[in-house]
Amino acid sequence: GKIKSGIFDPASFFKDATLLGGIKLAEILPGTNNLSGSDVPKMVVRDFPDHGEASFTWSGDVTKIDKLKLMIPRADPGKPPTRLTMSGIVRTPYDVAQAPSQEATAKLTNFKVNLFGFIILWFEEITFEVKNGSKPDVSVRLHESEEAVSFGGPLEFVNEIRRFIPGNGFSDPPGLSVTPSGLSASYSLNLPAISVGLFALTNASLGAAFNLPF
Repeated sequence: GKIKSGIFDPASFFKDATLLGGIKLAEILPGTNNLSGSDVPKMVVRDFPDHGEASFTWSGDVTKIDKLKLMIPRADPGKPPTRLTMSGIVRTPYDVAQAPSQEATAKLTNFKVNLFGFIILWFEEITFEVKNGSKPDVSVRLHESEEAVSFGGPLEFVNEIRRFIPGNGFSDPPGLSVTPSGLSASYSLNLPAISVGLFALTNASLGAAFNLPF
C-alpha cells in the first residue's frame, strides 16, 4: 500500500531483519518517496535463451542510530556517509539437468559499534560475499587510527594495548569457520613487551575474532 502511494518504508520491507546479529535495519534506514532512486530495493526478472535470472539490488545511506545505540553511523565526518549495499542474483538454467546458481554480496562502510561503553570498534568497511561452490568470504577493515579499538569503563586501562591491533587483521584471515548460524574470522599475533602504567606485559599474544551471524 505504501509503495502504491509512492513511499518506501524500511520498517514495512525489512520488518525484523537485523544487521550484525542485533541491529534492526528498520531503525537505522530512512524512508523515501523517490521510488526511482537507489534507496528503494529493485527486484528484476529477465529471460535469456538458455536460463532465467532473478536479481535483487539495494543501496542506501544509514542515517539513524538504533534504539540500543549500538551502531554509530558516519563515524568519520570527513568521509562519505555510512552506506549499506546489498545485491543478489539467482540463475536458473532451462535445462533441468543443470543446477541453479546464486551469489550474494553486502558491504557496510564508515561506522562504529558501541558495545555498551565497554568496547568501541571503528570500522572502515565490512564486506561479505558468497558464491556457488566456494566458501563465504568476509573482509573486515578497521579504521587506520589508533582509535580503531577503544575501551571504556573497567576496561579503560587496556587502551595502551590497542596500538598493537592491526586494522587489516581480518582481511583474508588465517582462521575462518562457517556454520549454519554464521561465520567466524579470527587471527592471533605475538605482542612485544608493553608497559601499561605500573604493569609490564611480556611474552603475551593477542587473539581476536569477528563473528558474523547469518
